[in-house]
Amino acid sequence: MAGVAPALRTQLEGFQTSAVVLLQAGRTDLALQWADQVAARDPALGWSYNHRRGWACLARGRFAEAAQALTQTDDAHLLLAIAYVRLGRMADARAQRW
Repeated sequence: MAGVAPALRTQLEGFQTSAVVLLQAGRTDLALQWADQVAARDPALGWSYNHRRGWACLARGRFAEAAQALTQTDDAHLLLAIAYVRLGRMADARAQRW
């Protein structure tokens, strides 16, 4: 997170953590808003943003958007496989390795 002040970095990390809690609580709309705030303030957190955004889209049934976001991160193989299954892309789902 080069170029981001330490206080802002801490705040952004807090938003990311809160987004996970919101996702787990079923508040996907608010989780998406918070993830968008992080992405707007620090592009270096793109991997985390895409993970949270993909998870939220998956939970909302927006499978194509979920797959698009999840392909931008290296640690979401299971979520990406689920999105692919929901899209009927079984070969792509099977290709995910975790």
